[in-house]
Amino acid sequence: VSQSRYVDKQTEDIFNIQRSVLPLFSWPVYTAELGQPKDNVLKFCKDIEYVRYKADNGWVSKNKYVLDTKELSELKNTLLRELSIYIHEALQISEEYTFYINNSWVQKISPGDWTHSHIHENSLISGVYYVQVFEDSGDFSMEKPMNAFNLFPSTLTFNFKKFNMYNSSSWTIKPKNGTFIISASHLSHSAGFNKTTNDRYCIPFNAYVKGKFGTPGGVSDLILK
Repeated sequence: VSQSRYVDKQTEDIFNIQRSVLPLFSWPVYTAELGQPKDNVLKFCKDIEYVRYKADNGWVSKNKYVLDTKELSELKNTLLRELSIYIHEALQISEEYTFYINNSWVQKISPGDWTHSHIHENSLISGVYYVQVFEDSGDFSMEKPMNAFNLFPSTLTFNFKKFNMYNSSSWTIKPKNGTFIISASHLSHSAGFNKTTNDRYCIPFNAYVKGKFGTPGGVSDLILK
């Protein structure tokens, strides 16, 4: 075999190699574009009573169970449907476990306000439904915990040619009206400054689970009702 033919064969073999990257042990984040929110949902958000956050960076509804109201009952059913798809289809968790929305509230971010980085306590899964957003009214960002690492420890800093979901320590989603995001409650997240002259409205919620947990024949069963 001539040298040139050998090189051609080697190049062909390189292109025929089957390659893949497996996103093992990740924090799966679910997104869905549910379309323009109905007028009654936006009206509800505008009419509800608010109090100022202690951090003085936004407003939260006094009612912490807004998805239990009759005005938002249809929206709640839609969000529960998407939550079920995330839990039972994407994560393949058995249907013997029921995830339910515990508390929910409306967040109003006025011009100049923002949402600081935080997690959701006493919750397993958290979601946020965007009712009214504008260009430059603040994007949704998730941050990798400082004490967590997959391939490399956080104490080693690399320069990357391009950021992607395998190497980033944070990830940003630009929401639209009707964007719905679900993630683990312990995943830190934030939202940027509202640089517009309009209010940004969204409805976050926390979800927990009912069911029996434990290994068959074990001694540490847990039943959550």
